[in-house]
Amino acid sequence: MKFSKSIIGRFYLETQVKSWITGYFLRDAREWLHIYNILQEQQDDWLVMSYEAKKFINLRFSFECSLKSLIMSLSNKYELASQAYEILRRHQHDLSNLYKECLSRGRRKYRIISPSFEPKLAKIDNLGIGIRYDLDFKTAYKRQSFRELFVDGPVSSVVLDDSFRKDFLKETTNLYKRARKIESIRFAKHHISTGDDAGRVENYIRTKIIR
Repeated sequence: MKFSKSIIGRFYLETQVKSWITGYFLRDAREWLHIYNILQEQQDDWLVMSYEAKKFINLRFSFECSLKSLIMSLSNKYELASQAYEILRRHQHDLSNLYKECLSRGRRKYRIISPSFEPKLAKIDNLGIGIRYDLDFKTAYKRQSFRELFVDGPVSSVVLDDSFRKDFLKETTNLYKRARKIESIRFAKHHISTGDDAGRVENYIRTKIIR
């Protein structure tokens, strides 16, 4: 099947690769968020704190993937896809740095998250992703002082705090929607690849991105 250039636009390899990678991250963001919502709806008597931590990590991964998709969407046309991806690799799971990268690339023209939520990123980053393991979570929980257990502990006031999680869920959901909207504008004519073009994109990702 042939597609009109007015529909798919002129083929630019770097832009097409960015479009594909952005799409991958958006799907990851949506799926992590979906998993969190499914688990959140369950009310099992056997649930323990470490299970709450695993649910929380699903939400965190969704947030992270939306930020990474935005970094690709907001890259300028002269930046190679491999260069943009290297920045994602360098920031790893650091939400604060990924967020700052989004602000820098968007030149603050786009609202990424609510200003009131910005300080909370540091709290989430402070926990790291290791808390998805029972041993790491319990160690972090037990390290809290007596006051922290009931007031503002790095675990108790984040992972186990209903209010914090509700705010995080709201921000994660809205962030995904914004990331998807920006992606649809930025890559509106780059969602379809045909024949050899798709092969060129796959080869680029295989040789220059995945290593």
